[in-house]
Amino acid sequence: EGRFYLFGGLSILSEGWKFTLLNDLWRYDPQTLAWELLEPDDGALLEHPDCAGEGRPTTIGGFGTAVVGSRIYLFGGWGHRSPLPPTIETAVLSHQLWCYDTADGTWRKIERKSPSSAWPPKRYVMSSCVWNGTIYIWGGRDTQDRDPQFYNDLWAFDPGHEEWSCLAENAPDSPDLPSPRYGMGAARLGNGWHVFGGFGQQGEFLPEEVN
Repeated sequence: EGRFYLFGGLSILSEGWKFTLLNDLWRYDPQTLAWELLEPDDGALLEHPDCAGEGRPTTIGGFGTAVVGSRIYLFGGWGHRSPLPPTIETAVLSHQLWCYDTADGTWRKIERKSPSSAWPPKRYVMSSCVWNGTIYIWGGRDTQDRDPQFYNDLWAFDPGHEEWSCLAENAPDSPDLPSPRYGMGAARLGNGWHVFGGFGQQGEFLPEEVN
């Protein structure tokens, strides 16, 4: 409806990588040039990958975002567990999928239908887009339980049936896929999804690559 929504993220407090993660929800109206706080930050921590806040996501950043109709979908991301202040060592990655409905202002966590249902592994700073009502995510990084840490798999989510499907398995050495990475720029133009740059193995900057 012509308005901009802002949720969560990471805020740097001072030098030395002192930061905080947020889960506040804001709305901006370009017509009135005014911000409105819809939900304040409550400080809920992501103690484990499945940890949920009180009816909404915990404090988190680096998640994928997609909009279908009146609903905003958030997948994955980077949070942290106790104790405070947060550090790299207390980082926790998420594989959760949340939906915020702007029509009625409610959150809903979308669950895996069965243990055998396809579901993307946890990650952060992946690319995401929507095409013909389907949500796509590609790439990202997992700094826990994974070596190498970078993805180049492709997933699709059907909001109608609330099911994931894997369109391309993770294949770091495949000549047919972009190399694994995270933190890349991406945009969908027509039927094409364009990916640029990013960080890959050993943190190197990856040059332009459009797919």
